[in-house]
Amino acid sequence: QARLSLLRDAFVPWMAEFDEASNEPRRKVARMSDLPEAAIPLLEHFVEARLLVLDVAMNEERTIEPAHEALLRQWAPLDEWLSRDRKNLLTLDDVRRAAKAWRQNDKKTSWLVHRGANLSLVERLRSSSHLARALGQDEGTYVKACRTRARRQATWAGSIVTSFLALVGLWYAGYI
Repeated sequence: QARLSLLRDAFVPWMAEFDEASNEPRRKVARMSDLPEAAIPLLEHFVEARLLVLDVAMNEERTIEPAHEALLRQWAPLDEWLSRDRKNLLTLDDVRRAAKAWRQNDKKTSWLVHRGANLSLVERLRSSSHLARALGQDEGTYVKACRTRARRQATWAGSIVTSFLALVGLWYAGYI
């Protein structure tokens, strides 16, 4: 069970994601430095069995990826992990895309698209999930900006309601 847990933390979310068009799992290249240190010896066995491919990127960063997407669908534990984390993985991808768009658009408030339940889900992922490490500093800054915007909107809305109720009270009391 301990080994399976280590493998899960290495594969999900680092070496698997979901294709937007087909909604099927697809392999993903991971940097070895992102993976849990304790999982490396287990992953090396997968490399020896030719289930994973180890490579060195141009910047000399070691990378690893599944040799074939069939591993994502045919290995029962991995298929189960991906099924269980599908919604969370899609949410992580959505946050990455939104954070990138926000940065590319000069961090304008109008590009902060996570609100309400979506923002709460992202915050839960960031605070309690094994997937939290997959969100980088840029995504963290984006989520904080979304939360700040949500607080400002709630404060603004509260002020309007309070003012309206005060006016209604004054009207009812005959002062207006």
